[in-house]
Amino acid sequence: MRRISAAHVEQWRDEFPIVQSWTYFDHATFGPTPLAHVRASQDAATRMSELPIAQIGGSASMEKLRSEAAKLLHCDSDHVALLKCTSEGIDLVTQGIDWHEGDEVICYEGDFPGTLAPWTALRSRGVVVRMVPDLGRSRFDVGDVEALITGRTRVVCVSLVNADHGFRAPIAEIAALARPRGIWVAVDAVQAIGSLDVDVVSMGADIIAAHGYKFLLSGFGVAIVYCSTRAVEELRAPQIGWKNAVGAGPVDIPLTKGGARRFESTVAAIPVVAGMRASIGLLQEVGLAQVEAHISAVLDEVAGSASAKGYRVRSSRVEAERSAILSLVHPSLSSVSVHATLQEAQIACALRNDAIRIAPHFYTSAADVAKLVDALPA
Repeated sequence: MRRISAAHVEQWRDEFPIVQSWTYFDHATFGPTPLAHVRASQDAATRMSELPIAQIGGSASMEKLRSEAAKLLHCDSDHVALLKCTSEGIDLVTQGIDWHEGDEVICYEGDFPGTLAPWTALRSRGVVVRMVPDLGRSRFDVGDVEALITGRTRVVCVSLVNADHGFRAPIAEIAALARPRGIWVAVDAVQAIGSLDVDVVSMGADIIAAHGYKFLLSGFGVAIVYCSTRAVEELRAPQIGWKNAVGAGPVDIPLTKGGARRFESTVAAIPVVAGMRASIGLLQEVGLAQVEAHISAVLDEVAGSASAKGYRVRSSRVEAERSAILSLVHPSLSSVSVHATLQEAQIACALRNDAIRIAPHFYTSAADVAKLVDALPA
């Protein structure tokens, strides 16, 4: 699949007013909502001010979003839960199984603090968190995970795409190691879903969670969470409310206990749900395979031009390990000063771990790339 044509890029750019003032390469921090999202969320909010709640259809709206999210993830809708954030998805495991003193969890030491925090919090209960070392590589192998597995390992949790350097982890290989041993696999996919064509079923993980506010272009408040059959059948629901309580509420309220719905204690924010449906619809209209190909081609151009200016690419360039994130460092220039220079030029990117983090999307144009490359100090 080749990158998106220049004509189609220009067509999609009309959905993103931010491009009128910024050259935007910061989707790994925040993905601007497209106009389709704005219109849908505003319409839902308007209906909430004008109609009785029964006519707004909060649960029905969630079911429509669940269906669209399932198509995006290549799974059945019964395996999709709509929760508040990535961490709430990860907490389906931290709060959903019985822990015993001496149990072990494996994480990657270079992961995002929010990915690590639910597990390090278990140390107070005697759980041992074992870290896969980075050793300055900005990556790790499945063998690094295997080396830490013991008879006490209960969970492996890593990001599908690392937030700092963009390494795409070998989740399917990790799951293949874990499954025969009964080890749970939880995945933070917030830096992947929306920018990569992610087939959650083939990965074999138990929980794969992604908040909407990055590459899904869907703002804050709703995360899509894939739950494996094992997760649906064996994990306790950490939070109980009217929506997932067995036998609770008047008989005319349909309680949604089937499949991954049993992890949803209440109705999600209705305007955000409506907006996310529109954003996912836009991504599906473009096509996730084409989105991934376009981003990859953009980052190839940035990496080549930046290297010619003396920058070192910290991100892995191995095909299976690449993502929508590119990390750049200069041997003699401070990344702080480089970032400041780009900000002054109205180029949005991020400063992460003493490196410049570049994260484009499907509407990134050739002119955006040229402006970024020209602005990079040598």
